[in-house]
Amino acid sequence: PGQAESQSNGSGNGNGDDISTSTSNISPFCMPNIKTYELALSTCAQCQNQHSSEIAERIVAIMNQMYADHKKEHSPEHPSGSAKEQPQQKKKKKRSRKAFAETPPCPNTATVHLLLQSILASDDTLAPKKAEKLFRYLVTQYQDHNNTACRPTTIFFNSVLEAWLRNDYQYPLATAPLRMEKAVAYVENEAKKGNFILDPNAETYNLILHAWYRYAKRAKPNEIHMAWKNARRVLSQMSDHKRVHPNLRSYTFVLLACSHAAGIGDVNERTEALDKAIEVFYELRELADNRKSDISMSPNHISYHTFLSACLKLSRDKSANKRSTDEVEKSTKLAKLIFQECCGDGQVDKNILKLLRKELTKDEFRRCLLDGARNTLDNDGMLQVKVNDKFVSDFHSRNLLKLTIDDLPSEWSRNLGK
Repeated sequence: PGQAESQSNGSGNGNGDDISTSTSNISPFCMPNIKTYELALSTCAQCQNQHSSEIAERIVAIMNQMYADHKKEHSPEHPSGSAKEQPQQKKKKKRSRKAFAETPPCPNTATVHLLLQSILASDDTLAPKKAEKLFRYLVTQYQDHNNTACRPTTIFFNSVLEAWLRNDYQYPLATAPLRMEKAVAYVENEAKKGNFILDPNAETYNLILHAWYRYAKRAKPNEIHMAWKNARRVLSQMSDHKRVHPNLRSYTFVLLACSHAAGIGDVNERTEALDKAIEVFYELRELADNRKSDISMSPNHISYHTFLSACLKLSRDKSANKRSTDEVEKSTKLAKLIFQECCGDGQVDKNILKLLRKELTKDEFRRCLLDGARNTLDNDGMLQVKVNDKFVSDFHSRNLLKLTIDDLPSEWSRNLGK
């Protein structure tokens, strides 16, 4: 409307920026409804730039202003008009009130979420603080004004956390994960008081775990321990939660956080991180065994690659010029054990093969593959210890550097993608 008016009057910049709240010339049959605003905000979100984000903010501001003006005009305390006003002015006001006989739409959860999506898509550096402000607006409307249309949803709340995750590099190191945990704690505490706002889900906590993993990637060696320790703490909170349960991604993020402890010079801290990684992975396996009907909980090739990478990196001292015999033995033993289990679960992919070739010596790599050949499944799906004779006989004649996933027994990759 602003652009059309400016063009007809020969004024304005003609780029659609002249958004006006004036409704004096709008027919009551053409008043914008909630769908109008949703379409406009959705268009802004799809543009994915700073300018469209600013327009989306102005659109929501217009909604707020029109709703507030209408409420004020129709309140019992508002004077219907001055006695000194001319009849023509009174008639004009009457027409204006008639046009707004139906209350203009107030921003609701859907429109505010579209605004948040527009802000996130624009890569706005202030996105986290704007997201928190929008969340507070919805909570205030829902709790203080009893506006059920503004009840925050779990999807919206997760988008607020995502704003912190995407922009964590703009703030001091631990700011993002701590602010995200603080937001979740607020929702959980309100629920305990009887003020139920929304129901956090596994994705809510996974976003926090992802933030701690990103923390580990940016942290200095003497700060990395905070990442995997806090990630483990959040995972324990999920396990003890009444409604939320960790999933495969939850465990993978903790393993990723542990793997970054390889840069720590302190042997004791690296050993502690390794112990936690082993504890977390076998906790996942136990959970998968208890929930066999839920195939999504079974460790996949990503889980195995992450765990194997963590164990190989954490079981050796990168600062040492030469690895000790005990270190070599421990690293190789771990790699063989994990690889055997990976073969048994049919989750060996090219990335796992590449990781073993990179991290192990030629002799260690050969021993690891030969031991993996001892794991095959019989017709009943039971794990048996028997040597894949054909693979072993052909193995010694192959060039290990050129070995591909197609050269390995097909049983080792039978469950990929399932």
